[in-house]
Amino acid sequence: ALDADETGSITLAELAPKEVQEITEFSELLSGFFDSLDEAWHFALDCDGSGRCTSDEFVKVAETLGYSGNGRRLFQYFDNERRDLIVIDELALLEMRRLEGHKVDELRRKRRWWPPDEIMDALRMC
Repeated sequence: ALDADETGSITLAELAPKEVQEITEFSELLSGFFDSLDEAWHFALDCDGSGRCTSDEFVKVAETLGYSGNGRRLFQYFDNERRDLIVIDELALLEMRRLEGHKVDELRRKRRWWPPDEIMDALRMC
C-alpha cells in the first residue's frame, strides 16, 4: 500500500523513498558546509552570480563537497522545467534555512570566503 504508515495521507517519502533519501543526504552534506541555502547558492552553486546553476556546475559542486550519489540524477530532481539549469527556488526540496532579503543582499556584497579554501580551490568558480 502507498500509505505505509497508515496516516491517511501519502507523503513524498512514501511515493519516492530512494529519491527523498538522496535529496536528504545532499541537504545534510550542504548543511555541513553552509549555514543556509542562500550561502550554499552564492558561494558554491551560483558563485558566478548568474542566478542559475547548470547540471555541469551542480555535479562539480556535489562531487567536490563529497556527495557519493549520482549528481546528475540528483540535479534532475530539482530541474522542474528540464532546461538543464536550476534557480535557487527550485532547491526548496532541500528544506534548508533561507535568509531574509536584506541578508541575501549583504551576502552578495560581502562575498565572504566562509567555505574552506580547499573547497573553493577545488570549485575554481568563486
